[in-house]
Amino acid sequence: MMKYPSKMKDEVYYIAIIEKKKYIGNYKINFPKFSTCQGIGDNFKHAKEVAKEKLKLHIKEMKKKNKPLPEPSTYDEAKELLEEIAKDYKLKYIFLIDPKDVI
Repeated sequence: MMKYPSKMKDEVYYIAIIEKKKYIGNYKINFPKFSTCQGIGDNFKHAKEVAKEKLKLHIKEMKKKNKPLPEPSTYDEAKELLEEIAKDYKLKYIFLIDPKDVI
């Protein structure tokens, strides 16, 4: 079991789900709280970079249109989501994005 600094449990995040596409080889990105925000990365590192950039642009558009932003997720919510997506046996990762990096 992985241990995380206790500080993580007190912080909030926007969650990106990154899924390796088995036959294509790239990584699909989606955001549970931003259903219309998606992306694709060539590899896992690239997918994390794309996730931050896509979310940043999506939030910028929402603000421009005066749309309310969803609340970031807690560490416990992220942990629950990871346990839920692990049930479908696909290679998926959760990438936690600090709201300060995208707002």
